[in-house]
Amino acid sequence: MVRSRHSRFAAAASLPVLVFAVVQASATLQDTPAFNRDLQVQGPGGAPRPLLTRAMYDQGEYYYQTAFAYANYTASLLLKGMDPTDLTVEDMRERSRLARINGERSLEHNPGNVHAWMLLASTFRSTGEPERAWDAMRISTELAPYSTSLAYRRILFVGGDRSGIEQGEWLEAAIERDIRVLRNFQPRTIGVIESRYPDLLSIGEDAQ
Repeated sequence: MVRSRHSRFAAAASLPVLVFAVVQASATLQDTPAFNRDLQVQGPGGAPRPLLTRAMYDQGEYYYQTAFAYANYTASLLLKGMDPTDLTVEDMRERSRLARINGERSLEHNPGNVHAWMLLASTFRSTGEPERAWDAMRISTELAPYSTSLAYRRILFVGGDRSGIEQGEWLEAAIERDIRVLRNFQPRTIGVIESRYPDLLSIGEDAQ
């Protein structure tokens, strides 16, 4: 009798905890694009689901993956055999605009996503906003100064177009660090940099 009474008490006491857990889980799921269609956006292929399925459960990653898809959609079409003459400037500009919008939205949820900052740097450049492009690139170097996954992209970004920026200490220091990272972890890229941007390689010679 005592044991039965204790069991009923334990069950009654655990019920509010269970209800609270269910409510919290439901609220959490409603904050994800997987369970809330109001958070979904259309990707470049027309569907709201990115290739990385798990991104559906994290808003920051979801919008980053959507931005990435828009930023690389033109290249993917060409790789699939699309005739370059079928591309229009208007379409490419619109994809860049949507990449920027989704990239910014991603950073609202995860401001520490260094890949999103570099993606924004590229989209700002393509939409004619060089100062914002350099700011985004600078933030990526501050958040991940020794990134093996971004070092080569940043060097190509710097080498591609240096308009809209004054050569400052932060940029020279960033180039030196990225060259050092590439020499140590991706030495094959050094030959490409030497042939395309020898002046950048000379900045990083002290890193040898």
